[in-house]
Amino acid sequence: MAQTVPIIHLSNSQVLKGTNYSAWKTKIRAILEFEGLWDIVDGIEKRPKIVGDQQHEFDQCNRKACMILLGISNDVQPHVRDSKDVAEACKELKQMFESKNQNQIHLQG
Repeated sequence: MAQTVPIIHLSNSQVLKGTNYSAWKTKIRAILEFEGLWDIVDGIEKRPKIVGDQQHEFDQCNRKACMILLGISNDVQPHVRDSKDVAEACKELKQMFESKNQNQIHLQG
C-alpha cells in the first residue's frame, strides 16, 4: 500500500517570509505532528546508523517532511538549500528567525 504524502496548503500570507516565523512554525508543527513526522524535523529522532529497514523508513519519513520546505518563500530558500536533511534546515530557520522575531515582539509591545 502506498503511503500518503503530507499536502501542505498554505496561502501566500502563510508562507515563511521571515517576519512571520512564529505563526509559520505553529502551522507547520501541527501538520507534522498530525503526520507523525515532528520528531524527525525537531531532531529528536535520528537516522539509524545500521543499514536496513529502519534506515529506509527514516529516509522515507525525512523525504515526506521535506514537503514543509515548499512553505518557504523564494527569498528564504537559499538559507536552507545546502542542509543535509529537514532537521538541519529547520534548525537553520530557527536560528535565523526565532530570536529576531522575539525581539520584534518585545519592541512592538
